[in-house]
Amino acid sequence: MSGNDENAASQLAGRSRPSNRAPVEWNLLASAFLSSELRTGELRIEHSFWQPATGHRPLTTASDASDKLLSDELWMEEALRSAQRALEAGEVPVGAVVVCQGRVVGRGWNRNLTDCDPTAHAEIVALREAGRTLGNHRLGDCELFATIEPCAMCAGAAVHARVRRLVYGADDPKAGAIHSILQVVNHPGLNHRMEVRGGVLAGRSAEILQEFFRNRR
Repeated sequence: MSGNDENAASQLAGRSRPSNRAPVEWNLLASAFLSSELRTGELRIEHSFWQPATGHRPLTTASDASDKLLSDELWMEEALRSAQRALEAGEVPVGAVVVCQGRVVGRGWNRNLTDCDPTAHAEIVALREAGRTLGNHRLGDCELFATIEPCAMCAGAAVHARVRRLVYGADDPKAGAIHSILQVVNHPGLNHRMEVRGGVLAGRSAEILQEFFRNRR
C-alpha cells in the first residue's frame, strides 16, 4: 500500500429478484458481503442474493455474518496496532496481519525508511513472515488484514500467495488496487479468486494516516 501522498490521506476517511412468474419460491439470502461499518449501531447489508427455497438452512445467516464482522474487527485491531508501530518509527502508518486458523502467523508495518527498501510495505512484510512461519510460499488457508486498501504491488503479492481472503480498512483513492484506481485482486484475467471485504474500521485506519500527515506540516 502506498501511503506517501498527503492528498490521498485527506480523502480517506443484487442482483435483482427473479420474476414472479418463476415456478419456484425464492428466499432472500443475506450474503456474507456486509457493510464493514456500523450505521447507527446496526449492520447494513450491501449486497443480497436470491436463492430458491429448498427447505435447507441458508448457508449464511444474518447472525453468522454479524459474528464474522466482529471477528474481522478484532483482527483489524491487530493491524492497527502494527500501524501504530509504524507511526512511532516515523514511517507512514500502515499495518497488516496474516491470520491462519484463528492465530496471527504474520505481522507487518511499513518499513520503507527503516530498511531502505521500496518494497517493505506492511502487507509484504506480513506475508513474508507468514510464509516463514508456515514454511510455505502458498498461503491458501490464510486471511490478510490491512489497514488500507493494498496497492498494486501488495495486491499482486496476495494473489501470488493464494491468500484466501482479504480484509482492509480505508480505501486508497490514489493507489488502491482492489477497486479505487485498478483491480488486481479478482481480475478476470487471473486464475486466483479471493473473498474481499473493505471498510472494516475504515475511520480509524484513515485517522492514523491523517494524524501522521498533520504532524509533518
